[in-house]
Amino acid sequence: MENFSELNLHKTILNNLKREGFSKPREIQKLCVPVALKNNDILALSPTASGKTIAFSLGIIQKLLMTSKDKAMIMSPTRELAGQIASVFNKLIVGTPIRSALLTGGSSIQKQIRQLERNPRIIFLTPGRAWDLTQRRKLNLKDITTIVLDEGDELINFGFLPQINRLIDLIPKTNKVQKLLFSATLPNSVVSLAERILNNPTKISVDPSSAPAKNIKL
Repeated sequence: MENFSELNLHKTILNNLKREGFSKPREIQKLCVPVALKNNDILALSPTASGKTIAFSLGIIQKLLMTSKDKAMIMSPTRELAGQIASVFNKLIVGTPIRSALLTGGSSIQKQIRQLERNPRIIFLTPGRAWDLTQRRKLNLKDITTIVLDEGDELINFGFLPQINRLIDLIPKTNKVQKLLFSATLPNSVVSLAERILNNPTKISVDPSSAPAKNIKL
């Protein structure tokens, strides 16, 4: 894949990519987007600033444009990263009916509750704040069909694993959920998480030295 136009993406997505100057896909995007469009799970070893957000955003937006109820949640370890991901996504959903919400600690929870009242279909979150909102019965995960864990190693390093597990457990078992796990490193803690939540994932790496990804038994 040398150009995003080669993909069978919705015209609005292609127009938004072109407007934002995204024409030639980067390596992680070439590898991830076709797999994501098939609704397959992904375990990707990819460093920060490698182009991950576009790699997982296109499949999500395409899916949401083809359905009326499905929702996606993207977990990040910090509010700064969640905000950066939201900024990219929001540029790519211009001209669509898809709404988003940004749920992170350190920001007004009342404003976030008002965002949720607008029925967003893409939810960018840090796990601590999201768990808080589920306990207040303001965040409902019954329609989630895509989960992204970005910087999985940092999510675990920051102590979010209990909240991640609880949030995933709130999604109905009857949902067919696509899960995408991106991490800059693959410590045992990330491997254990991948083995627990991913279903026969495609394993992807943009770093030739990352061969261990191929040896994980998932």
